[in-house]
Amino acid sequence: MRPRPLTRRISKNSPHMLALVLAFPTLLIAGCNDGKKPAKARNRPPPLVKTAKAEVLTLADRLELTGAIEPTRIARMASPVEGPVIACPVREGDRVRPGQLLARLGRAKGDDATAVFAQAELERDELELGRIEKLVKTGALPGEDLDKARVKMSEARARLAHATERLTDYRIVAPWSGIVSKVHVAVGYFVSARASLVELFDPDSLVLRFAVPEQKAALVLDTAAITVTLDAHPGQAFTGAVTRVYPEIDRRTHTRIVEGTIAGDVVLVPGMFARLEVTLSSVPEAVAVPRESVLRQGDTETVVFVIKPGGLVERRLVKTGIEDAGRVQIVAGVKPGEQVAVAGHARLRDGMKVRLTNERIGKRKDKRNKDPRPADAPDPGASP
Repeated sequence: MRPRPLTRRISKNSPHMLALVLAFPTLLIAGCNDGKKPAKARNRPPPLVKTAKAEVLTLADRLELTGAIEPTRIARMASPVEGPVIACPVREGDRVRPGQLLARLGRAKGDDATAVFAQAELERDELELGRIEKLVKTGALPGEDLDKARVKMSEARARLAHATERLTDYRIVAPWSGIVSKVHVAVGYFVSARASLVELFDPDSLVLRFAVPEQKAALVLDTAAITVTLDAHPGQAFTGAVTRVYPEIDRRTHTRIVEGTIAGDVVLVPGMFARLEVTLSSVPEAVAVPRESVLRQGDTETVVFVIKPGGLVERRLVKTGIEDAGRVQIVAGVKPGEQVAVAGHARLRDGMKVRLTNERIGKRKDKRNKDPRPADAPDPGASP
């Protein structure tokens, strides 16, 4: 009798046997590997991390700003009257002494008539005073009229003195020693009253003036240290200190004006641009780690991965302080001398084992320098 095919028998006897036969090789392989990791996973080395040591350093909280050199003692000389400029002997850059002539203004056209009128008014008041004195003596007028006449004559004398003063040229002189910074007029100009004529400044009053944002305004104190670089003196850094903190915050710019002085023999000119760092606070013995080692996880947690002896990772919550030159102060959580991960720590977990980058470098050097040939083997490159 001719035998029937196996597949035909299976399909008749059990509808599920075919699926079982087809899945048997897969189940057999899975059973052989059950409970065992792949060879590649078993031989995978611990991850590499780069570490740095927590050190005790002096850290400072610094604020970077810009400012300018400005004088604090400035005189803007204006014209007291209307008139022509008949002399202006100074120019920008001139040094002047107290009382030195800066400009001279001529008489106004109506001053002569004013003086003549004031003189006639005074003579009239003098005659009136004499007449009232006689009447008061006779009792025809009360004594109060005599007092009023005397006051009126005094006012007339003052008006005449003022008019007479205007007949002479007006002299605009320097109030103190300084340098002329601006001259707004020249001989022949006709200026109005209160028009600006000449400006000067005191070179000994030059200061560094800068604006501090409102968020840091309360942290800047008198005598705070500053470091300054000037575009006019490239490649040089100067030290100084805060000398004045303005009492109010500008309501328009929301900044607080601060002034400081620069130490050392340096040539300063008004308007010089300056870049500066202000030291807000300083910690002399701070436990510091690189900025890269501090991770922010979530909204409130700040962590550092400490590498213990043997390459074991320990995740620690830390409290940080000020930051300075790429270093972060650790107020709590890390002790001096401990190793913290600064690179390759993105996938670190608490309790895992890692290798340090210096270990890998050392192994590579050993492997590169190792000669697999026996000590007594001949050199294949040597001639027979």
